[in-house]
Amino acid sequence: MGPMGTYRIYGVGEQRLGGMMVIPKGAPMPPMWIYYVSTSDLEAAIGRATRKGGKVMNGPMDVPGGRIAQLTDAQGAAFALHQVAEK
Repeated sequence: MGPMGTYRIYGVGEQRLGGMMVIPKGAPMPPMWIYYVSTSDLEAAIGRATRKGGKVMNGPMDVPGGRIAQLTDAQGAAFALHQVAEK
Protein backbone atom coordinates (compact mmCIF):
# COMPACT_ATOMS: atom_id res chain seq x y z
CA MET A 1 0.00 0.00 0.00
CA GLY A 2 3.04 2.24 -0.32
CA PRO A 3 3.11 5.20 2.07
CA MET A 4 -0.28 4.17 3.54
CA GLY A 5 1.33 1.15 5.23
CA THR A 6 1.22 -2.62 5.04
CA TYR A 7 -1.99 -4.39 4.01
CA ARG A 8 -2.11 -7.96 5.33
CA ILE A 9 -4.26 -10.47 3.45
CA TYR A 10 -5.48 -13.57 5.26
CA GLY A 11 -7.33 -16.68 4.18
CA VAL A 12 -7.30 -20.45 3.98
CA GLY A 13 -4.85 -21.99 1.54
CA GLU A 14 -5.05 -19.96 -1.67
CA GLN A 15 -8.53 -18.57 -0.88
CA ARG A 16 -8.39 -14.94 0.23
CA LEU A 17 -10.96 -14.10 2.88
CA GLY A 18 -10.02 -10.59 3.94
CA GLY A 19 -7.36 -8.06 4.72
CA MET A 20 -6.41 -5.56 7.37
CA MET A 21 -4.13 -2.62 8.00
CA VAL A 22 -3.45 0.08 10.53
CA ILE A 23 -5.59 3.09 9.65
CA PRO A 24 -3.44 5.90 8.22
CA LYS A 25 -3.30 9.22 10.06
CA GLY A 26 -5.89 11.63 8.71
CA ALA A 27 -7.99 8.86 7.13
CA PRO A 28 -11.56 9.98 6.31
CA MET A 29 -13.07 6.93 8.06
CA PRO A 30 -12.87 5.58 11.61
CA PRO A 31 -11.23 2.19 12.30
CA MET A 32 -13.73 -0.57 11.46
CA TRP A 33 -14.31 -3.95 9.88
CA ILE A 34 -16.01 -3.49 6.52
CA TYR A 35 -17.59 -5.96 4.11
CA TYR A 36 -16.65 -5.78 0.42
CA VAL A 37 -19.08 -6.69 -2.34
CA SER A 38 -17.71 -7.60 -5.76
CA THR A 39 -19.08 -5.76 -8.78
CA SER A 40 -18.22 -5.84 -12.47
CA ASP A 41 -18.91 -2.08 -12.84
CA LEU A 42 -17.83 0.01 -9.84
CA GLU A 43 -19.08 3.35 -11.15
CA ALA A 44 -22.54 1.95 -11.94
CA ALA A 45 -22.77 0.31 -8.50
CA ILE A 46 -21.80 3.58 -6.80
CA GLY A 47 -24.48 5.34 -8.85
CA ARG A 48 -27.17 2.84 -7.78
CA ALA A 49 -26.14 3.13 -4.13
CA THR A 50 -26.10 6.94 -4.07
CA ARG A 51 -29.44 7.20 -5.90
CA LYS A 52 -30.93 5.10 -3.09
CA GLY A 53 -29.53 7.32 -0.33
CA GLY A 54 -26.04 5.89 0.08
CA LYS A 55 -23.00 8.12 0.51
CA VAL A 56 -19.41 7.63 -0.62
CA MET A 57 -17.01 7.83 2.35
CA ASN A 58 -13.80 7.13 0.44
CA GLY A 59 -12.90 6.54 -3.19
CA PRO A 60 -13.30 5.33 -5.75
CA MET A 61 -9.61 4.56 -5.98
CA ASP A 62 -7.20 2.16 -7.60
CA VAL A 63 -5.73 -0.56 -5.39
CA PRO A 64 -3.59 -3.57 -6.25
CA GLY A 65 -5.88 -5.91 -8.17
CA GLY A 66 -8.66 -3.45 -8.99
CA ARG A 67 -10.69 -0.47 -7.78
CA ILE A 68 -12.63 0.08 -4.56
CA ALA A 69 -14.97 2.53 -2.88
CA GLN A 70 -16.26 2.61 0.69
CA LEU A 71 -19.80 3.81 1.28
CA THR A 72 -22.61 4.00 3.80
CA ASP A 73 -26.12 2.90 2.98
CA ALA A 74 -29.18 5.09 3.53
CA GLN A 75 -29.28 4.03 7.21
CA GLY A 76 -25.58 4.71 7.80
CA ALA A 77 -24.20 1.15 7.70
CA ALA A 78 -20.75 0.92 6.12
CA PHE A 79 -19.95 -1.35 3.18
CA ALA A 80 -17.47 -1.36 0.32
CA LEU A 81 -17.47 -2.20 -3.36
CA HIS A 82 -14.62 -3.90 -5.26
CA GLN A 83 -14.11 -4.24 -8.99
CA VAL A 84 -11.40 -6.70 -10.06
CA ALA A 85 -8.83 -5.28 -12.48
CA GLU A 86 -9.24 -6.36 -16.08
CA LYS A 87 -6.62 -8.82 -17.26
